[in-house]
Amino acid sequence: MRKIGILTFHNVMNYGAVLQCYALQKVINKRYGNCAVIPYVNKQLAWNDKPVHLTPFNVKTIAKTVSQGLGNLKKRKAFDAFLSEYLQMGDASNLANYTDIVVGSDQVWNVNLTNNDYTYFLEEYNGNKYAYAASFGEDNIPEDALKRIKEDVSRFAAVSVREQAAWQVLNNEKIESQVVIDPVLLLEEGEWKKTVTNSQAHKEKYILVYCVEKSKRVFDYARRLSDRTGLKIYYLNQNMFFKEKGFIYKRGVSPIEFLNYIQDAEYIVTNSFHGTAFSIIFEKKFAVDTIWHGEKNIRISNLLSMFELNDRDMNFLNENIGQEIDYTSVKAVLVENRKCAQQFLDKCFVE
Repeated sequence: MRKIGILTFHNVMNYGAVLQCYALQKVINKRYGNCAVIPYVNKQLAWNDKPVHLTPFNVKTIAKTVSQGLGNLKKRKAFDAFLSEYLQMGDASNLANYTDIVVGSDQVWNVNLTNNDYTYFLEEYNGNKYAYAASFGEDNIPEDALKRIKEDVSRFAAVSVREQAAWQVLNNEKIESQVVIDPVLLLEEGEWKKTVTNSQAHKEKYILVYCVEKSKRVFDYARRLSDRTGLKIYYLNQNMFFKEKGFIYKRGVSPIEFLNYIQDAEYIVTNSFHGTAFSIIFEKKFAVDTIWHGEKNIRISNLLSMFELNDRDMNFLNENIGQEIDYTSVKAVLVENRKCAQQFLDKCFVE
């Protein structure tokens, strides 16, 4: 009997990570059956998620770390509850128990992020291995890592990646792959709405700010939008003491509550890949900061380009702040990409 496992970042305190895992498992279970999430935990990501890191920095840095950490205690509890209720967990002790393993989505192949954890390349697994929407997270991969990655990925039965840049990396190494959409985009808006059915609706209109990295551009844009619309700014952030002036902090938000905040927002301002993806799914007016550390975030840029939404980059929106979006063509592109993704999964589990 076929037993399918998903190996990804399922347990980190990141909304996109756990929700893409939920979406991929839901799709595979619905169409191919018997799918479990492999509860493997990357040590680096687990360390990053610790409530407090008492490192020898200056007093202000330590204070900010403690402030963020205290706020994360509630968030960790909310995430653990989501994992327990919404994900079907498997066994990580013996990968040989799985007939098929799907690696991805998310930045599972970003060796800098995982501190050179090659578990996500399934080097010790001899069954059927596939990659769905795997991401390198960057296009400048060290030469020594690239050599090992090439050897590992060439052993996969079928490979799909999330960004055009990742496809180019593999293509340069003569490895066949295709670009597919992130798992969260596989589920239609109505399916996501079913997930948040029991969540409390927000009565007042608001602008939602969601950042995976603090961004002055995001904050300034949200304030200008608030000045124009008169709407309050909700900010999903754990910080207890060091606050952005004028923002209403929402702490300890669960993945389901996160979806609810996205669904009910009038506008979304973000610098997150999945913040952008869910803005598209729920057909929201949104703006995204595509610049990280002085460079273009290639994952978000590729996503915007796929749907011809490059004008959602806030660098182009200064004069048209809060501009409406015609989602007619976006929906057509999304339908076509879902078909392509389904064909890839069929190739893995049906053909």
